Amino acid sequence: MNELSTQSKKTVLIAIVVSTIVCLATLMGLLMLTGFFSAKTEKLEITSCEWSQDLHSGEVVGASFSIKNTGETLIIISQLRINNTLLNHEEWFCSPSHKLESGEEGRVYISPSIMTFEEGLTYTFSLITESGKTFTHTANLTVMKIEQLKIQGCTFNGTSGISTNTIVLTVQNTGNADLTIDKYKLDETLHDITDVSIAQEATATVICTNAGWASGVTYNIYLITASGLQFQYSAAAP
Repeated sequence: MNELSTQSKKTVLIAIVVSTIVCLATLMGLLMLTGFFSAKTEKLEITSCEWSQDLHSGEVVGASFSIKNTGETLIIISQLRINNTLLNHEEWFCSPSHKLESGEEGRVYISPSIMTFEEGLTYTFSLITESGKTFTHTANLTVMKIEQLKIQGCTFNGTSGISTNTIVLTVQNTGNADLTIDKYKLDETLHDITDVSIAQEATATVICTNAGWASGVTYNIYLITASGLQFQYSAAAP
């Protein structure tokens, strides 16, 4: 009888031990599974692409865009690719740093003149983190048109002191947009003139009618485009 009781106790004890081991194994499995699904992942938001434009040629020679770490872990940006071209480290940089803590914002700058971006094309910027994760942003290039006018010289025509005398200016369109000159201002006096349209890189003659200039006086002459931009030139009447 005692032997049977002892054997029953051993059986119960073994069952308890096995049950405990099974429970612990199940608990460990749940903990590992929970840890797997709750692992912190890298998240990066890329927005606000801006293009850098050469004011003389009108060409787009650089770009920059905003970034923000929207995840819960540190991100270290190690590489930048434009379409299929991987840039060298000296060709781009992150400000304030290549390392972004959770919630931190920054900006990526692509150095001017490493490549010329073409109007109408779409560019894909890919940021690659130290862990190998890739974040992309696509931007379409629309070039901003810039009016620029170089006034090369002027001639005072007519008789001094006569209201119908003229000032003739030689100009060149040095911007990347066609422009039209429809007014001029002599010091503070505004005058309308016959429209003069000038294509990109072209030269032209602008006749400022009814100037009323007088000998020995230095004038500030402003040519005004149809969009309202003013280009100034100073000259003394002979």
